[in-house]
Amino acid sequence: MRKRDIPWNLHDKGQDAVSALVSEHQLLKKVTACRTHQVLASFEDEEAMEIIACYPDHASMRRTHPAFVLTRTQTLMAGTDDCDTCFHDLRHVTEFTHPSRDVFESLQHAN
Repeated sequence: MRKRDIPWNLHDKGQDAVSALVSEHQLLKKVTACRTHQVLASFEDEEAMEIIACYPDHASMRRTHPAFVLTRTQTLMAGTDDCDTCFHDLRHVTEFTHPSRDVFESLQHAN
């Protein structure tokens, strides 16, 4: 795993995210703006929005690499201020936990 801090599409507010490699087995991604969320927000059905837009990320991660697992405790789709995604690389660890909210709150863009 490697760290990528990519301010995706900030010029049009498409997606705003910051990533941080917190260990050789965990990569965090904090998303504070998401184009998909902006498009689906008009439906005003948070549960359906999360199922349509967020749940496929888990399957996509498993297909990308079977040793990677994605965890989240909150999403923009569910009405929170950010998505707190953690990618876990399980090739060398057997147990993992989702990082605390404090870790995500501390993430800032490198700019």
